[in-house]
Amino acid sequence: MIESNILSLQEKNGTILVTILEPKLYQDAVIPLQTAMIRLLDNEERHIIVDLSNVEVINSSGIGVLILLWDRLSEMGGHLILAGCCALLRELFERMRLDLIFHTADSVEEALDLMEEKK
Repeated sequence: MIESNILSLQEKNGTILVTILEPKLYQDAVIPLQTAMIRLLDNEERHIIVDLSNVEVINSSGIGVLILLWDRLSEMGGHLILAGCCALLRELFERMRLDLIFHTADSVEEALDLMEEKK
């Protein structure tokens, strides 16, 4: 669908898979991610998986984009699943209590299966 040096977008069985290619999700990487997410929401995509398996670190701006995405999808009756979070990201989400809102999966395959159950 869309490729850049920051992210890749693909459609899989009615679900949009956003693969973050950048290991550091902050500063220059956040703007293209936010732009792509807003474009998906404007196109009324309702089922999105964000593959974070390449991401080693994320700052508040990156987390803000994920929260924005979750919030808008929730309003639309859609679903967001974060896949492939490393131990550091999982710990960060737990400390910020974001694990209470974000659905996570260990792999993209697991996330796709979970998304099919949610549809």
